[in-house]
Amino acid sequence: WLPPYHDMGLIGSVLAPLSCGGSLVSMSPLHFLQRPARWLRAITKYRAHISGGPNFAFDLCVRKVDLDRETLDLSSWEVAYNGAEVVRPSTLAAFAAKFAAVGFQKRALFPCYGLAEATLLATSVARGAGATTRMLDGAERVSCGRPARGVEASIEGGEIVLAGPSISRGYWGHEPFLVPLRTGDLGAVVDGELYITGRCKDLIIFSGRKLFPDDLEQVAASAHPSLRPTVAAFGVDLEGERLVLVHEVDRVDDAARTAITRAIVESFDIAPYAIELVPAGTIPKTSSGKVQRHACKEAWLAGEMRGE
Repeated sequence: WLPPYHDMGLIGSVLAPLSCGGSLVSMSPLHFLQRPARWLRAITKYRAHISGGPNFAFDLCVRKVDLDRETLDLSSWEVAYNGAEVVRPSTLAAFAAKFAAVGFQKRALFPCYGLAEATLLATSVARGAGATTRMLDGAERVSCGRPARGVEASIEGGEIVLAGPSISRGYWGHEPFLVPLRTGDLGAVVDGELYITGRCKDLIIFSGRKLFPDDLEQVAASAHPSLRPTVAAFGVDLEGERLVLVHEVDRVDDAARTAITRAIVESFDIAPYAIELVPAGTIPKTSSGKVQRHACKEAWLAGEMRGE
């Protein structure tokens, strides 16, 4: 269901099976988003071995797919790759626990890291190893495994840097990349394995502390049952750095706003400057479903992303 105009969709889902003579079953991204169960039913019907997507896809299945032993059998699924955005340990645990009843094996979980500039795959866990986590920067992080063959991954000033024969020479019509490639992603390498913490441009500096939006968003999303999982956290400069959260909800509930504030203060010792509760579908996303924090920030500064 990943669109072919997305790097994971084109390289990971189309070119990879073609290159090894495999079979490919495809569906429209819209069909998946309308009914996430269609993805799992397709895996069941065609006895697929490899399939995956960004973290939000697994989260969507946890929340929207009803267990049905008559129509779901995920025992053939050997590689459930999860990448293209920060992989959340809570999502992996919830997915593995829920779908174990229909044959999903947690060793199939396959966290990975890649980008178009690296011809997709940069690091991954070993097939069949499953997911592992460790505490870094005060939060539980998922290992995205070791570098792919020929790829070198290192950290410079907190930023992930890649080198190797699969790294592209540059963008069409622009100057060639400097070698090695600075990815714009933040992370750490521990015992040879890569852990992703966020994007450089999204990092929030508050009173000298570095805060990762994904950590803030995860805490906020679990603060109250009326909150949807789509949330954007960002910093704004208003006589000093201020924290703003824009959160989609099914209905506006002052108790939800209070719960978010309490959760953020308890977890990070920071009081949000503003919490905007907005209708579903308000927060801008990329074609692959990633929240566009910068666009959300610009809209908020322009007075267009304000809740009730």
